[in-house]
Amino acid sequence: MERAHQLYKSFRSSIALITLTVAYAVFTDQFLFAAIIPVAPFSLHTRIGIPQDEVQYWTAILLAVFGIAAFATSAPWGWYTDRSTSRRIPFMIGLMILLGATVMLWFGNHIAAQVIGRMLQGFSSTVVWTTGLAVLVDTVGQAQIGEYMGYVGIALNMGSLIAPLLGGVVYQSAGYDAVFGMIVVVVVLDILLRFVMKEKYMTVVEETVPELTTETDLEAAKSDRKISVVTVRPVRADTMESVVGPGTISPRRLSGRTVSLPSRRPSDAPAPPIVAVMQSWRSVGITPADGPLQAVEEKPNAEIQISEEELRASLQRYSLSPRPIETSKCPRIVRMLCSTRMVVSLWAIFVLAGTFSGFQATLPLFVSKTFHWNATGSGLVFLPLSAPALVGPVVGKLQDRFSGSGRWFATTGFTLLTVALILLRLVARDEQGQKTLLVVLLTLIGFCMPLTLEPLFAEMIYGADQIDIADRDAGVVRASGAGSYGQANALFNMAWTGGNAVGPVLAGLMIEHAGWAVMTLTLGLVSGVTAVPVFLWYGGWLFADEK
Repeated sequence: MERAHQLYKSFRSSIALITLTVAYAVFTDQFLFAAIIPVAPFSLHTRIGIPQDEVQYWTAILLAVFGIAAFATSAPWGWYTDRSTSRRIPFMIGLMILLGATVMLWFGNHIAAQVIGRMLQGFSSTVVWTTGLAVLVDTVGQAQIGEYMGYVGIALNMGSLIAPLLGGVVYQSAGYDAVFGMIVVVVVLDILLRFVMKEKYMTVVEETVPELTTETDLEAAKSDRKISVVTVRPVRADTMESVVGPGTISPRRLSGRTVSLPSRRPSDAPAPPIVAVMQSWRSVGITPADGPLQAVEEKPNAEIQISEEELRASLQRYSLSPRPIETSKCPRIVRMLCSTRMVVSLWAIFVLAGTFSGFQATLPLFVSKTFHWNATGSGLVFLPLSAPALVGPVVGKLQDRFSGSGRWFATTGFTLLTVALILLRLVARDEQGQKTLLVVLLTLIGFCMPLTLEPLFAEMIYGADQIDIADRDAGVVRASGAGSYGQANALFNMAWTGGNAVGPVLAGLMIEHAGWAVMTLTLGLVSGVTAVPVFLWYGGWLFADEK
């Protein structure tokens, strides 16, 4: 029974379950948004009584309200996420907001209720894209975030692809309530996953560490998992650093988090467990200069484990005095906006979201007029656009493995996107060859999404991490020990929702007043221009001296 309980606890905080929970939250967010789109024009007229000639206006208003709410709540919610002692609390608050949005949209028989429902839905989306992704980064670390963002990308695309098709079919065959019955099923599973998921924290593991006398012994111990790595945090990332005096600790980055341990101890004090391990490591050439974790930096494959209780006990044994807390006058989110590499990434995210959302808004009408396809055909045309998202984890894993490859992936993605969008102007007649060309180009455009999205999100995390490291090196400590991942995700969400709001409007205006060829040419040129700063500034200035 005890073993089953331990297995259940491990499952709740496993990387697989946390990744599934975050990815499914993204899927739910997109599903709720997209499933209502084909239904709204009909329900506004039949259920709420909006005149037929005002339906298009109110449909646009509801979409705009969603984007405005998501944009406006991103920055403050990102700040709150970073200040919260647990990611789980804001993540669960988001669940309550999601339930409120679902109820308002389902039972609201007045246009004001629909507006409030869309506002809550936009707020819920902010929670998913800030807190949810912060949980993911905390769990897998920045070294693997590219790969795991690939799974999030799959969820995003599946929600965009499946929801409109199911929403339209279910509404036509069973009515408005059936659509929300389907949505409730999706939301209930999201609720269950969020309740089961447990944020990763340190746990006590009783292990006997053998005396290691050779490099071979060290490798054997690691392979037998007698020494394991700390990948979780007992408290917020840097909280421990703020409670000890200067010169008494050696804060080091470990698996994407900072854990602060004493570097000096009284001669009569017992050695902390981690120091005992380090004494064994000295025999294989690992000599900690100013603290146990220095050895992990010098020997990155050497792995350690220490429990929260042991960490707190170690600090108490040293009778450490409180450290004065310095605060930066400039908020970190403002400093991110002053970073060229992050501004370039935000612009690229905005362009990517605007291009795809504008394309999705105009493509169904184009194929309907050009090829005379019905609603089913107009929906299935998104399949070649969404299916390539399945390669997202592969792209992310390659980016994580090969340093500097993110610059090339993102630049290649925007370059291919430019070519494919410009070539779409050649699709103009109802011929089989033209249909084949359309599918090929849509598939190429679909591949551009994972080539660009995973590297750009990872770049936001890398940029935020650089700001955190610069603060620690300068002795700037936050009272709450907060990092910057939540605020970086907030900026990502602002750029993404901004692109989603602007893209359909501009694309619709262009195709109405200038035609399909001009619209695709314009989108292609914007993507091409974006490729230049991405190539030059991704990961920092391309021609910067590396010393």
